[in-house]
Amino acid sequence: MLSVTGLQWIVMVRRQSTKLNLQSEKEESMLSRLKKLLNQAKVKIPPSVTYSLAKFNLNGI
Repeated sequence: MLSVTGLQWIVMVRRQSTKLNLQSEKEESMLSRLKKLLNQAKVKIPPSVTYSLAKFNLNGI
């Protein structure tokens, strides 16, 4: 069985938190670029898709 000290555990949690934050930032950036491209292309976005994107943003927090 693996034994982990309190300090090692804190370091592991912080690293994982940093990775998750970076992933979230990447996803938000990609979503923002997608919205810009859709706006530039004058694509009509159905309300159901808009709702899904808004839900995604809330879940990303």
